[in-house]
Amino acid sequence: MGGYGSGRKFSCPKTTVEDCLKVDANMFAYRKGFKPGLIEGTVRWTRGDMERGSCGYYAVLGGDRSSIEFLYNTLRFTVSLSWYRPGYGGRRYFFMCPRCRRRMRTLFFKGNSLACRVCHDLTYESCNQYEPLGGLYGSGISWREEREAWRMMRRIGSRRPRGRPRKPRPEDQ
Repeated sequence: MGGYGSGRKFSCPKTTVEDCLKVDANMFAYRKGFKPGLIEGTVRWTRGDMERGSCGYYAVLGGDRSSIEFLYNTLRFTVSLSWYRPGYGGRRYFFMCPRCRRRMRTLFFKGNSLACRVCHDLTYESCNQYEPLGGLYGSGISWREEREAWRMMRRIGSRRPRGRPRKPRPEDQ
């Protein structure tokens, strides 16, 4: 059958989310970037003390059309905004992906394009980590045995007594 080097390869050719620059709607809401009117500013991405990139933005909110325009590498990306009212009041904003028009909280710059994780076909770094068979942390037991061990530990582990705590009796003290 297969010779040396044939078979499954465990390196993933997909680009990861951590390799891209992301724009998060939560970040704009936290910085009061979604107020009615015209708001402008700059988003900077850093890793440690090094700046990985920056992007200017103009947000226009109000009326029937709300949008935000990103200026990245001499390119302009106009993204529509969507929102709803959660039960506790206020507004929760979403970006409309420029490619698929879905509501997304996070958009990613990959190369010279801006889109959601699904359109860019991105994966997470943790999905690329290979876990060899034979149990976690090199324990040498099968995953079924490990699962049963965890279940037993949960069953007999630190159980909290049910009901009200009893008052100490005088003879117990």
